[in-house]
Amino acid sequence: MIFALLSQWRDIPGLADNESLAKALTWLEREAATVSEGIHDLGSEGFYANVMNRKLKARDAAILETHHHTIDIHYTIQGVEGIEYCLLSELSENAPYNVANEAQYFAHPPQSQCLLRNASGMFALIFPEEPHMTGLASPECDMARKVCVKIPADLVK
Repeated sequence: MIFALLSQWRDIPGLADNESLAKALTWLEREAATVSEGIHDLGSEGFYANVMNRKLKARDAAILETHHHTIDIHYTIQGVEGIEYCLLSELSENAPYNVANEAQYFAHPPQSQCLLRNASGMFALIFPEEPHMTGLASPECDMARKVCVKIPADLVK
């Protein structure tokens, strides 16, 4: 996982060198603040940005998941979204792998292992097989305008 300010992505080794990652992060810089809610195609099958106004939720109502073939970039335009990150080795599967959603779901561990405060202007880049739980509310914020960019992992290899 990579967690940083969007304004600093070019300083992170490897991101600017990959065409698909650079395209996604440049799109976030140039377009995210002004585009309408919904799905925005980024040029390849399965490569898109989903812009949403999201009601954030309590941890017990959130979904803990991994993806096998997709990289997620969670970028907060406005508000503060909590994102929990977990170690795969310490989780138990909650359901079989869902091919249609490209997701594997897990039972929540008893307590948070790592909680990110994804505030306005920040992004979390989550690689395949990295368990994450997004959309978490905090005492300071229960709504966020955000983007989730989905990048097929084979575009990054």
